[in-house]
Amino acid sequence: MLARLEIGLADEGVRVLHARPASTPATELSGVFSTALAYADHGVPFSTSWRAADLLEAIDAAAPVEQGERLFDVVHCYGKGSWRLGAVAARAVGAALALEAFDADTAAAAAVFIRTNRDRPAGRRVPGTVAVAADEPLRARLARGLRGDEVAGVPWGVHVPDAAEYARPKAVNAIAIIASGRQPEAVRAMVTGIAAAVLSRPELMLLADAELARSLPLWKWCRKAGIAERLSVVADLEGRRDMVLQADALLLPEAIGEQRSLVLEAMAAERGVLVVDDPQADPLHPTRCGVVEAPAGPAQWASAFVQFVDDVPMRQSRAAEARRWVAGERLASTQVKALLAVYDRVVGRLPVAMESGAGERMRRGMDR
Repeated sequence: MLARLEIGLADEGVRVLHARPASTPATELSGVFSTALAYADHGVPFSTSWRAADLLEAIDAAAPVEQGERLFDVVHCYGKGSWRLGAVAARAVGAALALEAFDADTAAAAAVFIRTNRDRPAGRRVPGTVAVAADEPLRARLARGLRGDEVAGVPWGVHVPDAAEYARPKAVNAIAIIASGRQPEAVRAMVTGIAAAVLSRPELMLLADAELARSLPLWKWCRKAGIAERLSVVADLEGRRDMVLQADALLLPEAIGEQRSLVLEAMAAERGVLVVDDPQADPLHPTRCGVVEAPAGPAQWASAFVQFVDDVPMRQSRAAEARRWVAGERLASTQVKALLAVYDRVVGRLPVAMESGAGERMRRGMDR
């Protein structure tokens, strides 16, 4: 998704700097459309200013600006681990700070972060801080605890392929399990519930991300259920989107209000999606997905899974509706335009630009 955003923003004339954690591989950098940098993402709390200074100096060297221009106007952070460093860097150059809220957890944390920032003394406050909600339910949740100018809604979007570019699956032979691992019992209930149906269908295979198998005893649960031989674990499954989109269906066992561009892409390609009821996530509406009824235990999963696999007209009808919804509501181009409007809004509230050399100034101040 970030690569698509970079391309869209660059096409609108925005200079994009993509700073990723040094500890993670560069899997989605668009390269041509952004200046790629890495920052030290590990360190004790008091090292944040040093790491921010390193990043600012790297930006100054890789993408210098004219005298009197701000080094950058907005720091947009995807992932809580980058918020503190992003805030320090934004404050150093007088830039705005955008915190992406893509699930219930990040929305709650963003509200706390922004209220704390608001209460800081002027010299330690980041001006123009905003929480950017990736979905309308998340935006509404943020709006209940923040001021209007501190919240923005920018639903995630994807490219919708032409119908000729993909085949509508009739049978369900390969299924991708998409989960974060933050709700272990939910994943376990899914494994237990679908086991009998999987065993009775020798053609059915399951795919899961290796990270999920490391964070949860997924193999143990599958062995106990008798379906370990049907499970294939793939490194960085969600990063290998072509593999996921070649599957016939997706299973989402967690209800955490999480936005995933991968799920939107699967919907755009009319892949069936079976989920637990999650009113915090707009894409996972019952008209667009198969839904496991509450309390989403093994019995509910068993019933819903059999219907989902066997009722081809129902599954295809909802998949077609999901594609129509994505094409109408969740295009990548719409996301880019909405994000540009947010950037314009927060930048318009910023003070005058600071001179370049913020990293060097920070380091001099720390050396005193």
